[in-house]
Order: sequence, then C-alpha cells, then structure tokens
Amino acid sequence: MMTGSQPKLTAIAPSPRHDAGEAIAKCRPLPGGGPLLRPGQCLHARIGTLLLEMRDFGTQYRHTIDGNTQVATLILPLAGETTVTNSGVRSGLTRTDMLWWTQQGSATLAWAAGGRSLIVQVPRQQLQVSASRLFGDARRLGMVERVVGGAARLRVNGLFDTILPDIDWSRGVGPDSAETRFIETLVATLAASGMADDIFPRVRSITRAMHAVSENYEQNWDAEAIARAAGVTVPTLRRGFRSCLGLSIGDYVQEARLQRAFRSMASGTDSRQIAAVAASIGYRTPSAFTRAYHKRFGEAPSETRRRAVGMNMEALSVK
Repeated sequence: MMTGSQPKLTAIAPSPRHDAGEAIAKCRPLPGGGPLLRPGQCLHARIGTLLLEMRDFGTQYRHTIDGNTQVATLILPLAGETTVTNSGVRSGLTRTDMLWWTQQGSATLAWAAGGRSLIVQVPRQQLQVSASRLFGDARRLGMVERVVGGAARLRVNGLFDTILPDIDWSRGVGPDSAETRFIETLVATLAASGMADDIFPRVRSITRAMHAVSENYEQNWDAEAIARAAGVTVPTLRRGFRSCLGLSIGDYVQEARLQRAFRSMASGTDSRQIAAVAASIGYRTPSAFTRAYHKRFGEAPSETRRRAVGMNMEALSVK
C-alpha cells in the first residue's frame, strides 16, 4: 500500500480515551501464536473497498508519497515517532496523532526504528457520496492542509477500537459491514470539525441541478433540461452525478421523487389520493408510482401512510 501515489496533510489527533494500540492487542492472533505484529512485519487486509496496512518498522524507514486522485489516506501511528516533511515544514507525530491525506503533491514520511503505523486507504468517490448524502447537496473531497481537532478526535479513533478486533489478518479480510460504518463516521467527524466547506466543498453546478429537480418534481426531467438548469453540458452533468452522488441522472430523479413521496406519506398528514401524490412528483399513472415506491421502500405508499397515521393517533392519546 505504501507504493505508488498517495495523497497532502490534514492531521487529526485522537482522544487519549481511545487508543488504537490497545485495539491491536485485541486482534485475532496469527496462526502459530505469538504477537500479531513482529518487528519488520507488514500485514494487509481489505474491508469492502477499504485497504488497510499495519506495519512495524524494524529499522528507520523513509518514504516519499505523491498525490492520488482516486483515494484518501489515513496514517495512524501506533508506536514510536513519525516525521512528516511537507513543503519544507517538518512535523513530528506520535501515537496521539492521526494524519488525513487528500491533497495532490508530495511529502516525505520517516519512521524511527521500532515505529508502527496503521494505514487506511479510502476511495475518494465513497467519501464524496457519503458527504453529499450527509449535507443534502453535492460535495467533493477537497484538497486540504488542515489540522482537525476537538470533539472530532474521539469518534474517529474510537471507530478503530470496534473494527480492528474483527479483522482476520491471517486471511487479510475484515467484515464488509464495517465499511459503510467507517466511511459514514469518518465523513461525519470531518464535517463536524468546523472546516466542512474546506474538506468537502460544495459542487455548485450539481447542487443547482439537485435544487431544480427538488423544486419541480412534477416536471418531465431529462438530462438536457437538467444540464440547462445547472449551466453545464450533459457529459459534465453525468460525471458530476456519478462522482458526487453515485447515481445516474435518471436514477437520481427517481430517487428524489420517491423520497419526496415517502416524506409525505410518513408524515401521516397527507390525505390526498395516491393518484394525486403520483401526479405531484411526475408519475403519469398511480400504478407506475406504486410499483416504484414498493420496490424502493418495501411497502405500498398507502401502508406507509396508514402506519404513520396510527403512530400520530397513538401519540395524541398519550398526551
């Protein structure tokens, strides 16, 4: 994993209440017994699309990393000191620090003999999709050089406490279910750092497209009409939707419409006929709307409304 290009610096200092080194001690042992990580050893594992590397530097080690447009990288020192030289500035890092690299460019990392680190590579698109979902508009992963601290530190480092012990390092695999949890927690932590717009800047053209659809659900949207509303070409729009939202244009339009209908039905206060609800979000027939709704949410819109009305009545009776 330390080969090829890897992204520039944001530092996250973990809370002392969560120590990833302690999580390592809880990991499954390798066949034959003995310590999980021996001097000079390097272990690899995959959790879904996440790539993890745990390395013990038996001797002093120096490595130059370059920017990568496909992944972001976390470097978590577990023992010893790590030195980062970035744009001529040298910083010493210990096991109480965690590095978040996203910017293009190069820097040099040096580990002292006996140092240990956990390195995690996260696909950039996964982070962008998660951030867009969290903020409710289109976001990309910014190229930042920032220090993130405060309350954000606790959540990221504590996450390793729950993930690392479940990894089978002898086979190089971990539970795929941990991937989404890891990415969502990481994005939420960075978003709460006070520098959300630097770390996850808004993609204005795609956000304009999203707003155009959400403000006019009933319109018969096609790619050309949405591109005009966003002020970009259709190919640019397609790339932006896929990169930021993980969806095609058509899939986004349908998802936005169905989510609007779900919110309406789940309120328990919308008494319109299903046909009227369908027409209000651009479906030509109630049957087409009901099929799409059932496929997306696992029940008919009338069932969602019936359950919501029952919950509302129960809440009123308690009062």
